[in-house]
Amino acid sequence: MIAAALLVPLLAAEVPAAQDGIRIAELRLTGPLREVTLENAGSWRTRVTCDLAPGEVRTVRVPLATSDAPRDEPELRLLPPDGPGDAVLVALAAGEDPFTWSALPAGLRARSWPPLRPARPRPDAARLALVAGALCLGLALGALGRRRTVALAVGALACAAPFVLPARAPAALALRVHEGDAESGEWLRVDGAREILDLRPGALGWAESLPFARERSFEVTLETGGALRWALSGKGLALYFCEHLSAFESFEPRSNEALALAACWTRDAAGAWTARGAWAVGAPLPPPGAGGGEAPPGWLAAGLPQGVGVLLGRVARDGSEREGGRLGFVRLVGFPEESR
Repeated sequence: MIAAALLVPLLAAEVPAAQDGIRIAELRLTGPLREVTLENAGSWRTRVTCDLAPGEVRTVRVPLATSDAPRDEPELRLLPPDGPGDAVLVALAAGEDPFTWSALPAGLRARSWPPLRPARPRPDAARLALVAGALCLGLALGALGRRRTVALAVGALACAAPFVLPARAPAALALRVHEGDAESGEWLRVDGAREILDLRPGALGWAESLPFARERSFEVTLETGGALRWALSGKGLALYFCEHLSAFESFEPRSNEALALAACWTRDAAGAWTARGAWAVGAPLPPPGAGGGEAPPGWLAAGLPQGVGVLLGRVARDGSEREGGRLGFVRLVGFPEESR
């Protein structure tokens, strides 16, 4: 049953290509100034939003996307364009992370992106109660035999109500996947969200959007008090950001030294999947059958190499991966089989 549940998602998996990296630019901003846009040769632009008073000066570090042929210095556009405010590029770093996308293990670069399709809206309880109540009222009036016109009117209103009343927006979906390669010991942290993806200020890594689009940007907000907020932005886009983890505790059959998992699954070198259930930090791998017959998410098992052990996991809701509303997952290729 587990194998059958995984077949369809394997065919539809999106596989990453070479990614746009990040280099850091240091800007000195002088008010009055509301916005600065940095145009690089790549398809990502950087927009800095601020509210600086006349004469106010701030120095900020902002992300720029690298590309095959980056400009030595990005073009700066100010808002207001003809005001006395100013923005000066103080420094432009080549990038502080020693890893490049091509230097990562091929297995990590070939992992499928987490799905971020918009959630289908579901009727809420108030709408269902309204329809049910109107239906009961209409049936009651119709049973009297004298109020059939009123019964038809009530029924028509009940049918129209779900389309007229404002719908509750579906909850935003944000995911975080820890991608591991046991042979090299390398790990990536992949964050994904639709349209807006918050980043840690100063983060170095690789950005991507699906589908590819020219209208996508790094958004930097200088908040009151001087704090910076970084984010990826793109209307209607699935946005992803990958960070290389220089130090991350891993998973071994004898002990979980990384993250508490609400559910986990293992695959042996022969391709057989086993549900293991919850796996607490510091505990050994749960025995086969502990997770019942639940199958892992199909996208999580997509695009994995054959002939090696695999560990998949869903991070526990009380774990650190729940921070920021992101659902957390783990995908480790090369997971050692249990000693026999």
